[in-house]
Amino acid sequence: MEYHHPVSLFFTMPVLLLLLFFFSPCLADIRHTKIRPKDPTPEHHPSLMFIDVFGFTKTGRIELNVSHISFSNHPSHLNLSHQIGFLLAPRLSASVWDPSTTCYLQSDFVKVLYTFHFEGAVSQSPINNLNLVFSVTDPDEFILYFENCLHPQLNSSMDIHSAMYNLDLKSGKRNYLSAGMNYIIGVCVIGSCIYLLLSVLFLIHSLLPGKKISSGVVLFFAVYKLTSFIVELTYLYYMKHIGYSQSLVSVTLNSTFTLFGGILPLYIFLFLTAVGWPFLTQILQEGKSYLKTIIFMRVVYSIVFDVLIAVAWPGTFIGMCILYSIGSHLCDISCLSMILLPIKNTTKNLLHQGHGEGEAAPVFRKVKIFRQLYFAVIIFKYIYFLLVTSFEIFALLTKYQWTGILVEESTIFAMYLFVVYTFWPMTQNQAFLVKDGEEEFAAAEALKDLKTYDLSNRLDWVDKCLKP
Repeated sequence: MEYHHPVSLFFTMPVLLLLLFFFSPCLADIRHTKIRPKDPTPEHHPSLMFIDVFGFTKTGRIELNVSHISFSNHPSHLNLSHQIGFLLAPRLSASVWDPSTTCYLQSDFVKVLYTFHFEGAVSQSPINNLNLVFSVTDPDEFILYFENCLHPQLNSSMDIHSAMYNLDLKSGKRNYLSAGMNYIIGVCVIGSCIYLLLSVLFLIHSLLPGKKISSGVVLFFAVYKLTSFIVELTYLYYMKHIGYSQSLVSVTLNSTFTLFGGILPLYIFLFLTAVGWPFLTQILQEGKSYLKTIIFMRVVYSIVFDVLIAVAWPGTFIGMCILYSIGSHLCDISCLSMILLPIKNTTKNLLHQGHGEGEAAPVFRKVKIFRQLYFAVIIFKYIYFLLVTSFEIFALLTKYQWTGILVEESTIFAMYLFVVYTFWPMTQNQAFLVKDGEEEFAAAEALKDLKTYDLSNRLDWVDKCLKP
């Protein structure tokens, strides 16, 4: 079997990451929004149009550049006063949105930024363009809406260029990062330094003679996390100073961390480290479609909820975020349990057929260690679920979103160190003293014997049932 040195992982990983960069939409702090009469609106709030969401400090600013403003003809009996305009609503305050309210522009619980004024039944706005600047001195997270309380009697059409930012107290420069996001920069810097140090240490270790691919797997995970942190830092720096996250650059930078963050890299790392790729492919050969279905459902679940949270309508944001957090963790725990079944059956068959002796003994030991680690990860996932979910809800209520990210990365790093410690030093660990050819052959034989073993068990059970 052809052997690839662990250093070759450095060249393949960036290529894979670049291919994954182009798949994730995101919200913007500088947005271009078009409002047209036929645009879809939420059924429970048909007059509202979502524009953007942002976390402000005491030096918050909103800039609105509205052009191509036009309105349809309307009956003369309609009251046009304070019926059409822009408003700010607290993102986390569900009590603001009373279902009985027909026009939130007249509510005392929102901040009205601007309302259009008309005289008589006209089909055009008194002005065709607007350039507005507003100060926001309340440190909170707000959603910017356009509301047409006369919909559908009066239709509106306009192009909106919106920019939300906070001013730096010392330099006066614009900061397009939402309040709380600046702390994430510090978390990424600390994480980058830690994984950079680990990458250097494992790289030096992998270059020593006699090291197996397992050292490369450990190195791969460290480099992967380092790359993710660097990409996230680049994205945050770009957003802080430029503000356009609808551009190709920002979408590209945000894709990797959005789709492949969290605990997923730890799953891959655990599989490759514990049993080795040749053995794993043989074990899971029979259930390829089964596993693909699990992975596909997990990815679809994440994408759907990411989109729903991004365009969350009034009063639904808190519930959707909590539902997504709980559902995603429960889904991960279920996947862990289901993937364990083929590993468990193969291990039982190895024990029954006597593969725990002779040349296949290292293979059997490796599978046993894998099962122990797998159960440890399931327990870890429950702890991870409780910690991260609690901190995510806490961050949701207090706007300290960086705390959830800090806890998440800390728990992943702790599990990473646990796995590395379990298999270190790898040159002396009996679980890795098996050749890839023997490993693959033993796994194939185990699968072949498993069918006969399961059939004989079923026949014995039927025979016992038929006996008087």
